[in-house]
Parts: sequence; structure tokens; C-alpha cells
Amino acid sequence: MNEASPHSYPVVEFFISDKKQENKIKVCCLVTDVITAAPLTTPSSSTNKQMKKLGLLAAESSSGLTEVGILIGVDYFWQIVKGSNVQLGRELYAVSTIFGWMPVGLQYGEGEFVYQSSAIVNFSCVQDSLRSLWDLDFMGLSENSAISNEEKETIECFERGIRLEGDRYSVDLLWKSEMGQLENNFEVALRRFKNLRNRLNRNPEIFEQYKNVIEEQIKESIVEECSQEITESSYFMPHREIIKPNETTSCRIVYDASSSRSKGVNSLNDILDVGPNLSPLVLDMILKFRKFEIAFSGDIAKAFLMIGISEKDRDYLKFLWFGDNEQGYKTLRFKRLPFGLCCSPAILAMTIKYHIKKYKSVNPECFEMLNSSLYVDDLYYGSDTIEDACRLSTDAVNIFKDAGMYLRKLRSNSEKLNSLWIEKGHKVGLTRESKFLDMIWISETDVIKLNCAFLNKNLDTISEATKRIILQTVASVYDPIGVSQPFIMKMKILLQKFGLWDWIGTKLFLQKLKMNGYFGDPN
Repeated sequence: MNEASPHSYPVVEFFISDKKQENKIKVCCLVTDVITAAPLTTPSSSTNKQMKKLGLLAAESSSGLTEVGILIGVDYFWQIVKGSNVQLGRELYAVSTIFGWMPVGLQYGEGEFVYQSSAIVNFSCVQDSLRSLWDLDFMGLSENSAISNEEKETIECFERGIRLEGDRYSVDLLWKSEMGQLENNFEVALRRFKNLRNRLNRNPEIFEQYKNVIEEQIKESIVEECSQEITESSYFMPHREIIKPNETTSCRIVYDASSSRSKGVNSLNDILDVGPNLSPLVLDMILKFRKFEIAFSGDIAKAFLMIGISEKDRDYLKFLWFGDNEQGYKTLRFKRLPFGLCCSPAILAMTIKYHIKKYKSVNPECFEMLNSSLYVDDLYYGSDTIEDACRLSTDAVNIFKDAGMYLRKLRSNSEKLNSLWIEKGHKVGLTRESKFLDMIWISETDVIKLNCAFLNKNLDTISEATKRIILQTVASVYDPIGVSQPFIMKMKILLQKFGLWDWIGTKLFLQKLKMNGYFGDPN
């Protein structure tokens, strides 16, 4: 917990009033970047309809606003609230204010009798984002800190417990030495599963994709049905859909291992060890990738799911799934490593490094390539000749195959190498563009370009320029090699000027930027 420290804030006065300017209240406020991280909750459509039916003119609200803009103290409360109220539900009232009628209390949907409270703590603010923007770690340019003795012990303990079962490695989860108590999280998982079912029922196409993912994983023995018995040595992970319309698989399933019933109660991720960061430096990978005349890339298919989880840890990876009847459910659990665990990246990296060490003496060149140029599950490397590139990439495919992993989507800037891969039966990437770290590689023309999709979208759709929006726009461009700096630098300079703002003195600057702000004499 940070200690309290004194701060200076600008003080402003302004008027708030109803739309007709009939009721005006002069308020005095401090100016700060962030008031609260809690999102605004707007009245539900059923509440609005009920108020309209009763002839209560609701206060206007904007669906586009998601953050609290003004926090008014209790000293102004009775100047805003008129006092009369109308009961709308068991715990919901409409209260008369100078802005119109406002619903106050708890909103329930049909058939809902669930009490829910949320505590959102977010220490991230504009200053933190600015700090990360200029942080070398953000650009992947800083030196990796040496692996600590504690991390070395984690690696040694992991390697003592790893087992090759058939053609696949099986591992234990990375538990903290002082684990603490873990609840099963069943009630939270069940509530969120019911909400998920309601959402998916409204979108049959996404529902079908969602079910197909798990049905395929059941066939591949990635997940399995298990007993519905709820024990202390278990944990239920809620899950939800992520929709990405522009991708081949538009619906993906995300598991929440950080879920718990309330603040102060451990989640699964709270008692798991994150493990060491074994990823190479981004700049090193870029330089190695570009120093060769023949470049190639590939990725491991479903890399995390290719690692088995020991039987004793599987009950901590349970989740609820759709049962045989419409309202029923059944319990499944992972037999493999899911992505949602905080220790998953470290387990994948340690498993791969453990496996490739077997080839250090028999194939040192391929070992060095895999040890230094594999970023999570993506390989970026090359060679000065097509023959060497074909040999290295083929050796990599075979090495991963021995671990039950499949290196696929091979791409090269050499058409001849692409043809050789096809002849050997390797899986070749067919799309013109592919991901290169967080940039884009066009292998056909051997061009690396920045991914500016979010930047372009922001520039096309921004209607209100704010300090936060400008910061988001600058930070959206991932550029570890600095080619965008002539453009980005102007925006960074603008951000630096923000730190020098005073209140009234920025009037002309605000007008020049056409940025929303309040200034001038309130009288």
C-alpha cells in the first residue's frame, strides 16, 4: 500500500444546470486525471420503459460515457435532489432531481434474485501509461535481468518433475511455496455460466462455434468429463467468449483463473507462481531474423494445449459446460495446459528448453536457433542459403514432433524454400501477411511493416480529442525499431506539453487542438 503524500490540484468553479437553464448550481471542484476506475452504469431499458409509463421524465444520459467525469460532494446534494421519489421495484426508486428523474438502487432482470457487488481497484492512470510509453521495457529494448536464485530453483524443481508420457510431456502446475487457502469458486463459475448461456442463446452462430471448440477438444483428449462432486481440492474456472470478426475463428474461449467470490479470497492464479521470464529480447530477435538472406518463420500449433497436466492437478482446472438438457450443465476439466493460468507462459518456455537441450550436442546449430529465436510459440530465423534454411527448419519440425508439438505455417521470403517445404509435406502458411512479433511480415516482398490498424481506426473515428485518447493513439503503435518516430515524436512532444498545462492559461492551446475542456470565468 502506498503511503499518503501531499499533492497540489487546480481548483475550478463552474455551473451545472438542467437543459433549460432553469436551475443553476455553482460548484467548486479539484481537477484530477482519474476519479474512479468504476464504470458508469446506465439504467436498463426495462427501467426506462417503466419510468416512461409512469410519466417520469428521465434525466438524460449518454451511452458513450463510461467514466465518472464529475464527483459532487454531499454539500451540494440537496440542491440537486428535490426529495420526492417513486418506488419502481423491490429495491429500485426513481428520485426527482433538477436534471429529471433518476433511478436509484438495485436493478433486477426477470427471474433474478441475486445480490452482486463489485469492487474495482485500478491504480493505472495517465501518468502510469506515460511512464510505460517511454520505458525501454515497453519497446523490448532493455536488458533482461539475470535469472534470480529463486527462479533457478523453480526451473530445477520443474525439470525434476517433468515426465515424457508417450509422445507428450506431462508437468505439474507451478505452485507458490506458501499457497494459502483456495476455495472451489463453484458459485461464481455457475453464475457466470448462466449469464454466458443467456448471451449465447441470443447468437446461435457464435453459440455453435463456441460448442465446436470444446467438442473438438474432447475428441482430442484435451479436456475430459469428470465427477460433479465439489471438493476442497478443486477450482472452477469461469469462461467467456471473445469475438474477433476478422479472424478465421471468430469466436475464442477465454478462461478466468483469477476469479474469486470476493476481495481477499484467493483465486487459482493467486496461489500459482508466475515463474521465470525466459523470452529473448525483441531487438535481438529482429536483428537475427533480418541478418540472413533467406528468412523463415513458423509457429507451434496450440502450443500450450500440447503439454499434459499431471492427474493430481487436473481438478484445479475444472469448468462448467452445457448439459444434455437446455438448463443443465456438466463438469469438464483440462488434461492439458490452458492459456489462462499465470504460470502457463513459463511452463511452456521451460518445457521447450528442457526438450531442446537433448539436441544440444547432436544438433548444436538447430539447438542454438530454437534456444535464442523462439518467442513463446513463434519461431523467427533464417540462413544464407536455401539448403541450410531447409535443413534447419526441417530439423526444428522433427525436434518439436518428438515432444508432441507441431511446427506449422512455415513461411519464407524464398519461393524455392516454400516449394521444398511442400515437397517434404510440411504445413506452409498460405496468407500473404503474417504476424512478426507485434508487427506484420509480408514474406512475398520481404517487407516488415508496423501494425497501424488501431492507429488508423482511432484517427478515423476520433470526434473528441482528450489527453487519454491521444496517449492511447501514440501507445497503439508497437515500433521496437523506431521507423515511425518522425510521426510519433510530434505526438510525444504534445504529450510532454500536457504536463506543463495550467488551467486558464491553456485556453488558446485547447482551442487550437479543438479539445474538450472547461475554462473561463463561470460568472
